[in-house]
Amino acid sequence: MTGHQAEAVRTALGDLELVFIDNPDYAAGQASSVARGIAALPEQVSDVLIALGDMPLISAELISALLRHHVNSSHSDLPQITLPTYASSQAADTVKRGNPVIWSRAFFAELAVLTGDQGGRQILADYPAHIQHLHWPDAGVFADVDTLAAFTQVRQHMIE
Repeated sequence: MTGHQAEAVRTALGDLELVFIDNPDYAAGQASSVARGIAALPEQVSDVLIALGDMPLISAELISALLRHHVNSSHSDLPQITLPTYASSQAADTVKRGNPVIWSRAFFAELAVLTGDQGGRQILADYPAHIQHLHWPDAGVFADVDTLAAFTQVRQHMIE
């Protein structure tokens, strides 16, 4: 999904086998990108993983673990939403939801009509019984890089 500086993103990723979907309404918020992505999915797609492009600490290991957890939790009759959770040792009683999130097709229609900059938070609130939590040991599931200061902090973390 491209929005701001779409051509620069295409150029930077030009060597990879990717399908680019442009979102000229990116300034309207994250939901417009989600809606465009959902609309572009082929009919046979049963699930989608939605990841944010500004979270550089999301690892291949986390993606693989989420996929395994999603598939292995599909024994329920309920459509699944699978996401990572993290509890710091300082606040073990406070478990937070992170990203990315895997959504079953049953939620595509609701994802396609989201508005604003909240992504799927409202859908998560509406369907708590459908959520499959993958407890993850790394706070990288929250590391959102929106500013130069945040980038500097994440870069330092990656070097350590």
